[in-house]
Amino acid sequence: MIDHHLHTTLSPDGESTPEQYIARAELLGGKGVCFTDHLDLGYSKKQFENADILERIPDFDKLREGTSIKVLRGIEAGYNPATAEDTARLLANRSFDYIINSVHEVDGIDPYFDEYYQGKTREQAYGRYLEAVFESLDASYDYSVVGHLGYVFRNSPYPLPIMEWSEFPDLYDAILMRIIYLGKGLEINTSAFARHRSTMPCMSVIRRYIELGGEIITLGSDAHQVRRLYDRFDEAKQMLLSSGARYIATFEDMKPVLDYIK
Repeated sequence: MIDHHLHTTLSPDGESTPEQYIARAELLGGKGVCFTDHLDLGYSKKQFENADILERIPDFDKLREGTSIKVLRGIEAGYNPATAEDTARLLANRSFDYIINSVHEVDGIDPYFDEYYQGKTREQAYGRYLEAVFESLDASYDYSVVGHLGYVFRNSPYPLPIMEWSEFPDLYDAILMRIIYLGKGLEINTSAFARHRSTMPCMSVIRRYIELGGEIITLGSDAHQVRRLYDRFDEAKQMLLSSGARYIATFEDMKPVLDYIK
């Protein structure tokens, strides 16, 4: 297995080094790691923009020396309509194996924080988030997958936090069909599992993606500490199988390779 969503000390909130992740992956018998540190131009808290990340990315040839696992070069691009062109210019002519396109802010506020939900009903908060995700799909930069679809429910204050497909079928279908049409993939993010017993997106959305013909699926822990490498992957794979998925994708040089779920 390869963890396609890892944050190192190159992210403002990362706590572990690439070398620590590689050593842990070897210990756990993992197939590989993909480092996806933040690039969030226009993020409201300027220290998290990480605008110089591309100048600080380590030498991946050196990271790959002495290990038999795959060490993939990725980035998590935070979509912001005001800075998407700047992000595209920064990423142009750069070599990556994998790029996550994520929505971290909606109308300038991050749903990670309580402020986003103030004065909004559940339907308003969730619906506007999904609209923002749909807007992000035609980003001017290339990307591999849509990251943590359902991020808005991770720290949601509402009594029923998980955002099911049946609650927003039209918005979800528009997103999923556009992802498939564009040849992009869907990340299954396990970082909400401990709190909600659910991946992002949840099982009903995964099932709908499969029904619509989606096949490109990656697994990502969204780890910021090495102890969370491959976190809840066994549970996530069982969810995928229960949803009708047959494959998990690995990306190299921005191209997906599909392997049967084992």
